[in-house]
Amino acid sequence: MDMLRIFIQKGFLYIEECEDQHGIKSEKYSLEPLWSKLFDHLEMAEKKKREEQHEGEQKSLYTIFEEEFARPLSPLECETLNVWLDQDHHDVQMIKQALKEAVMSGKLNFRYIDRILFEWKKNGIKTVEQAVSYSQKFRRKTPRQSEQKEYTRQVPFYNWLEH
Repeated sequence: MDMLRIFIQKGFLYIEECEDQHGIKSEKYSLEPLWSKLFDHLEMAEKKKREEQHEGEQKSLYTIFEEEFARPLSPLECETLNVWLDQDHHDVQMIKQALKEAVMSGKLNFRYIDRILFEWKKNGIKTVEQAVSYSQKFRRKTPRQSEQKEYTRQVPFYNWLEH
């Protein structure tokens, strides 16, 4: 009885009054508060785990950018990363893929990466696989540097010695 009283005081149990079809009243113990508290506890633990994982992904994202840029990120660049994650709701994997695309293009700057992410969002690209496919199509459309006609400046020749 002492244990039941303690569980009721702590809010793990409560006593329900019931009446059957013959009008006989009875009491029964309900575990509903216990299940509710267990569910809340598990939900909070899962939320905390997701937040820690998100923080870990962000930290690794900053580290990856610093490694690729071969320098520490400026406060403005850190803020840009936060905007991509928090306001623009870009996936961490998509940001990593955009960085990879910028590295492959030889254009390591945040403005270029931002344009890549903007272009993907504008075209409804949501997965890394879609982004890779889109980038391959884009590279096929644009002429490669080796295929481009080399620019030669046309300067008229004027012989100053003969005139």
